Parts: sequence; C-alpha cells; structure tokens
Amino acid sequence: MSDDKSYIESSITATGGELKSDSLKNRIEYVLMHAQGNSVTAIKSLIDALKDESWNVRCTAAEELGKKGEAVVPYLLESIKSGIWYVKAASCKALGLVGIPHSVYHIYPYLKDKNQTLREEADRAICNIIETDPQRFVDDYLAVGEPSYIEHFMNWLNKNHQDLYEEVSTYLQEKHGI
Repeated sequence: MSDDKSYIESSITATGGELKSDSLKNRIEYVLMHAQGNSVTAIKSLIDALKDESWNVRCTAAEELGKKGEAVVPYLLESIKSGIWYVKAASCKALGLVGIPHSVYHIYPYLKDKNQTLREEADRAICNIIETDPQRFVDDYLAVGEPSYIEHFMNWLNKNHQDLYEEVSTYLQEKHGI
C-alpha cells in the first residue's frame, strides 16, 4: 500500500460527515494528513472524523483538533459526551490543549470516572487550562461559579496540585475577594 497522499485521498471519500474506507489505517492516515493543514476543508475533515465508526479514528481526530484553536471547542465538547472512555480521554486532552476555561465544566466530572486513564487525562487537561492563563481561568470560570462549587474545586486543586492551588487562590482572593 502506498503512503502517497493521492492514494489515501482516492481511497476515502468524505460524505455526510462520515469517512468511507474499508481500511482503518487509511482513515487514520487521512485524518493525520488533514491535521497538517488549517484550511476550512482540513478542519471540517477532522470534525467529520469525530463521527467515524472507529474509536481509533475519532480519538485521532479529537487529538488533532486540539491543535486547531478555540473554534473547534464545540465539536470537542460534543465528542467528550459520547463514545468510549478512550475518545473521552482524547477529547479531554484536546480541550486541555486549546485552554478555554469554560471547558472545565465539561471535563471536571471525569475526575471521578471509573476509568483511571480518563481521570488522569481530565486532571492533566484541567491543569493545562489553568497553566495556559491562570488569571483568565479564575476570571472566566472560577469566579463566576457557585460558592459551593468554587470550594469543592479549590479543595480538589489543593489536594492534587498545590502549586496551582496557591497561584489560583492568591489571584482569586486579590482580584475577586473570594
């Protein structure tokens, strides 16, 4: 089998949001090939791949979409709600790469999932979001939450990530008096 771009393109057609090919390898290569570009067509191909029947393809697409910026967040948020733990973990990872604070609302519940890998990816994603811009995280996410939720979240952060806890806690108190 050739790794040639034209071979992969000719063996797959994107129709109705689904990639069609008998070869899982070709579908994954197609996703990776489109991950190289930032055109609307390339990003749409990655979004379409989130609907593939194979969790391998969906996972690859989610991870690659995480490198495309804020515009893809709604698709990743949809992806995180469906599928097996592996796809959810990839979606958490991707959302962590994008770094949008409101994504934490959707990631946070997976900290208690029965699957350890999913819990770990959710944890890393939340930390990545906080580390991307701690002040934005506090202003856009934490400071607008219910007091009981803020307390619960800060307890989790204190228990698991002391360095981030101190930074977030200091800013939360100085800026918002919380």
